[in-house]
Amino acid sequence: MATSKASIDLEQPMLAAVESRRPPRLHLAHIDGIRALAATFVVLHHAWLTVWPVDHRVISATTLRYTGFLAFGNLAVCVFIVVSGFCLMLPVTQNSGRPRDSAVRFYQRRAFRILPPFYAAMVLSLVLIWLFVGQKTGTHWDVSIPIRPAGYIGNLLLLQDIIGKGQINHAFWSVAVEMQIYLWFPLLVWAYGRLGRIQTTALALLASLAGFALLKDSKLSGLTPQYYGLFCLGAFAAATGYGPSRDAAARYRTVWIGIGCGCAVALAILTQHLGIERSYHSPWPDYLIGMSVASLMVAAASTESRWLRWLGCRPLVWVGAFSYSLYLIHAPLLQLIWQYILNPMHLTREATFALLALPGAAAIIACAYIFYLLCERHFLRFPGRSPQQS
Repeated sequence: MATSKASIDLEQPMLAAVESRRPPRLHLAHIDGIRALAATFVVLHHAWLTVWPVDHRVISATTLRYTGFLAFGNLAVCVFIVVSGFCLMLPVTQNSGRPRDSAVRFYQRRAFRILPPFYAAMVLSLVLIWLFVGQKTGTHWDVSIPIRPAGYIGNLLLLQDIIGKGQINHAFWSVAVEMQIYLWFPLLVWAYGRLGRIQTTALALLASLAGFALLKDSKLSGLTPQYYGLFCLGAFAAATGYGPSRDAAARYRTVWIGIGCGCAVALAILTQHLGIERSYHSPWPDYLIGMSVASLMVAAASTESRWLRWLGCRPLVWVGAFSYSLYLIHAPLLQLIWQYILNPMHLTREATFALLALPGAAAIIACAYIFYLLCERHFLRFPGRSPQQS
């Protein structure tokens, strides 16, 4: 036992020296800004659905013309997936394409980061359902209730994208999708090393499109295979903008900006053509927003433009820091505000939406920050890791 303890004591400074030689992780303020905008858009999207739910939507042509873009909340989730792929591949890129940890260690870190806040938000949602928002009221929240055994099982096992989808909290489905994508990340890193970023990304996009075509009419459609391709686009952006090809990416910055803007324009045209419902059942809007965001993130690696400084402004960076908390708890809080404050006032739908989307959203952001302070921030750094690796 003494020999074993001595060897451990000797290894600790050696491990610390190895850790200190690792390059510090980049902190890109504009990425926090993107997270903040995506999370805020999801809140506004669900506020819009609260007032104009899918099942019995009554909305004037004028109101639809000016607020209809808020129906496309799924595109904000696509942005989150792209950013997630970017952020997870960035430290690998900084480490010369080698993962900083084993696959097991990676899974431990992701579970530590994602699961405790998720389960805390699930408990909060359940308490609010049991005490306040457990009855159907004709809003979008109705998809979360009543809770059947499948709802409890799906959320507990992180299978709520295919089992009990929408129950407890209708925003939770994407957490399951992202955790399932994480299972494949070590394979993605291996493929980058063997095949290269371009070939791997092309294969991932083709496989995700094939998966969408195969599962779109099945009970497994909630797996949203196209999101795997979007995750790989984010990883591609990190490897291209911050890897060995960074100089080449900088030289073609204008091309990347053109691709990003072109995809954004194509997205606007396509969604206008398809309409709200058909867009939700097509993978092409998801791919277009993914390619747009990924291309602009590549361009951002070699520029200091005004729009990047705007994305990195302090208010957006602040919200971006707790965007996960905001995503987790906003849905029941929207219903709470609508059901007990706004609906009894008997306002027009437009006035109700304005109050729900402005002061209501501000109150929810404040509540999310409190949730972050009480819960999420304690799980930002995996135990035993240096500050650079958190």
